[in-house]
Amino acid sequence: MSAADLLTLSDEERIRRIYDMTPEQAEAIIRKSGILTASGKLKRGYR
Repeated sequence: MSAADLLTLSDEERIRRIYDMTPEQAEAIIRKSGILTASGKLKRGYR
């Protein structure tokens, strides 16, 4: 989902898409954002 997609969706639709994510999709997003270490643990600032 791109930033442009997020701007055109209603709040309810954005929330629905978050809840519809698979665990693998959620993990990919948090890895990309830098919240997880390479070993898959939360970085110190997020504990």
